[in-house]
Amino acid sequence: MGHIFILAFAKFCPLEQDAETTSGRPVRLDLPTRTFDQKTLVNAWIIHGGPASIGAVLNIHGNGCVEALKQEALQLMREMRVWKLAEKFCRIIESFDADAV
Repeated sequence: MGHIFILAFAKFCPLEQDAETTSGRPVRLDLPTRTFDQKTLVNAWIIHGGPASIGAVLNIHGNGCVEALKQEALQLMREMRVWKLAEKFCRIIESFDADAV
């Protein structure tokens, strides 16, 4: 579900050009928020925006990011093949066409 949200966010929400994280680096959205520092970074990103990364995608607003996010999510779903919902989530993820808005 999280990948689907990030995919929709990357596709439909433009990055504000002046938005910057407190660290100056993209916030890693795929790291657990169990540590205080990571939780603080993610909460600040939610409130203020700025660059973000997930997995091998270093910038969720970069060129080709929608397709890269889609492929990463599909790979994750393939690894969780034993779940009955995985096939349904894969169909949802595959429905994101990078060119259509």
